[in-house]
Amino acid sequence: MASDYDATEFIDGDFEAHKRPSVPSAAGQVQRAPTREEIGSRVAETQQQLADILREKEELERKRAGLEETRRRQTEVQTGRHEMVHNLTRGLGLLEEAEFNARRDVEQMAKTLRDLREALSKVETIQEEAWTADNLELELTRP
Repeated sequence: MASDYDATEFIDGDFEAHKRPSVPSAAGQVQRAPTREEIGSRVAETQQQLADILREKEELERKRAGLEETRRRQTEVQTGRHEMVHNLTRGLGLLEEAEFNARRDVEQMAKTLRDLREALSKVETIQEEAWTADNLELELTRP
């Protein structure tokens, strides 16, 4: 009734691994604890990596600030351009209206000058010496 005894049946692998004082390396040697110099070297190396990362962070922040400044200036240029187009268009409209009004006024002045010259010419052609008693009433009512 008894079966053959298997020695691996009752072995606890976790207990066995815990019993060993240290794990052997790939070469079969036991790894030793790092020395103070090795730890100090690792700390210095890590500190240098941190300083490099901080320098890189600062450089990236400068680049970001430069890009933000460029974006702000581009926005200002765009806004200024839109304002200039608006103001110039408005100014052109106002000048065109003023030009139209000035041309109209010039035409009106020219017409008035013609009429005044014509009236002056008529007044200058009146010859009161040629009027007689018979045509006095007719000459006084002439346009």
